[in-house]
Parts: sequence; C-alpha cells; structure tokens
Amino acid sequence: MKTNINDLGIKYNVIDDSGEVIKIVRIINYKDEILSAIGKFNDNYKDIDSYIDSSIKRLTGFTESPLKVYWHTTADDDVQLIDVLEICINEKYDYAIIECLPLDELDQK
Repeated sequence: MKTNINDLGIKYNVIDDSGEVIKIVRIINYKDEILSAIGKFNDNYKDIDSYIDSSIKRLTGFTESPLKVYWHTTADDDVQLIDVLEICINEKYDYAIIECLPLDELDQK
C-alpha cells in the first residue's frame, strides 16, 4: 500500500513581511505518521539503505525527488519550528520530518 506524503503532516505557509507566501513546507511527525506509513526499521532489512529504499517505494506525491526531504532528529521534545522552517527555506526543502528520540534510547548507545 502506498501513502501520499501530502496527506501527512501539517502544511505551513511561510510569508514575508509584505504578506507574500515565500515557501510552503509540510512538517511531518515521524513517530505518529511516518512509522504508520512505512513501518519500523527491523531485522528484515539488511541495512539502513534497504530500509530507505523500501520506504521511498511506499510514499508518493513528492514535488521533487523523494530524497529532497529534511530529516530533523533531536532529543529535545521542544522542537523550535522556526529553526526547522528556516533550514527548509534556505536549503529549498518542501518536506521536513521531525523525529524526537527518547533520551533513554540515546543513553543506551
């Protein structure tokens, strides 16, 4: 089953001082939305590359390459959305996936 990436997340219109839309960015929560669409990485994948390849095949609707997605991973639950949007604007990303890692998982590594 395929999922259209434009059905996930929240679309943000970034406007300039004059009220003109300068960028539209779709922000997607990894845990709540991406995992449901593509599934979790597990032992069935030989490596992370095979997981990414499989994941890309399950998502459709990209405005450009499916590899043109900003992936923001943090251990801080208080993500500063303005920082993510600024990176998307500067680097020309249309999509951002935000993944908050639990601190206890990071401590185990």
